[in-house]
Amino acid sequence: MANITESAPFNYTIDGSSLRFDLAMNGCSSNCYSNALFWNQLASYGVPNSGTDNATNISLDLYVGMDSAGINNSQALEFTVNQTFCTSGACPSGTYTKFIYSFQCDFGNTRLWRIWDGATDSWVSTGAGCVRFSNTNPNGPSFNHFVFNFTRPDLSHVHYVDFYVNNTHVVVNQTLGAQNLGSTKAHEFNASMQLDGNFSGVPYSTWVDKWNITYQ
Repeated sequence: MANITESAPFNYTIDGSSLRFDLAMNGCSSNCYSNALFWNQLASYGVPNSGTDNATNISLDLYVGMDSAGINNSQALEFTVNQTFCTSGACPSGTYTKFIYSFQCDFGNTRLWRIWDGATDSWVSTGAGCVRFSNTNPNGPSFNHFVFNFTRPDLSHVHYVDFYVNNTHVVVNQTLGAQNLGSTKAHEFNASMQLDGNFSGVPYSTWVDKWNITYQ
């Protein structure tokens, strides 16, 4: 990971600064599936926070570019918001639930956008196609704009509303389960991006800019 700053003309940023996320070579040559997770804790971990605990409408908005190695070899990219708090019983000693709002662009397998079902620990297809990035910038990555919208309809489900890829709008409208953590005391609210590696373990880099999360 690296903080990138540059002056105009911008090649690796949109506004002069970005984050570079790297999936490094792991010394493997076959059956090398791996991942690198980059996350930002937006509320103090383990501490109740009425603002993030009560949030029921969440949007993740970011721009992502990828190098040629990633364009050709990335297995998948994952975009996630995690929300965990006490949902029943005598809190803080009651039952905790983890709401995982996660989209995966599955380049290497299904070539579809998939969403996470926390109740079954599995990916569910949206039916929407996920295409590999392309690059028209000879001096750096071309950025793609992603917006993901979620709601929390109750204390045991997450609802995937829709998402945007550049100017393409995809309606999802699927409700899936949350993950029951039992008595585990784990308040959290974070946003993350995960780089997934392919069978051959090809390393690659992405650049992320204007990464915003809004909630209410």
